[in-house]
Amino acid sequence: MEIDKETARILSCDMSIRPPDAAGISELVPYVRRVQRELETVTIFFDASVGEALNSFVEAERLCCGGLNWLLQRDEKLIQLRIAGNEEQLATIESWLDVK
Repeated sequence: MEIDKETARILSCDMSIRPPDAAGISELVPYVRRVQRELETVTIFFDASVGEALNSFVEAERLCCGGLNWLLQRDEKLIQLRIAGNEEQLATIESWLDVK
């Protein structure tokens, strides 16, 4: 997963410590079922069939973008990824998902 310097600055990410074999957002987008935005969080609901790719992505993001809070919750049909951050960070993440 590659991001430009401005995006790395917004997200407070150090991409040099992100595992190179970790899943990227493009691998996850086909599994997104809905997105819910709240004041300081965005919750992305994934089909449960997303599998290990979501775990790989979240573990990598926790390493390189530690300024954001990454929380996974699961049930039988959906997996929720709740990301907490500031307005600019959340808007950037939403743009990856093409969410309006």
